Amino acid sequence: MTGSRRSRRVVVRVRRSFGVEIEIDGTSRTTDSVDVGLGGVCVRTDADDGLAVDTAVSLTLRIPSSEPVRATGRVCWRDDGEGEAGIQFDVVAPDDLLRLAQWLRSEI
Repeated sequence: MTGSRRSRRVVVRVRRSFGVEIEIDGTSRTTDSVDVGLGGVCVRTDADDGLAVDTAVSLTLRIPSSEPVRATGRVCWRDDGEGEAGIQFDVVAPDDLLRLAQWLRSEI
């Protein structure tokens, strides 16, 4: 099939700080978000937090004015200079994804 796409995919990320509980191998810690979108979340990091690239995590996003959003994901990048790490969502239940999408829509 030939031709060009008429529209480009739009990636929405909202810069907003809220609590994010991260569980790695049964150990939980809480940090803050930097930004979030439907595909993942950027969080604040510490030197000894265990968030190495490719680490599998379970997340609870405490988005404002909503029930928590739960997901599993994987750390896909880390910037120790900025104190941030990006976590790509692997699995988000449909109800959680809908709640996140509705919240994102209300923030833009």
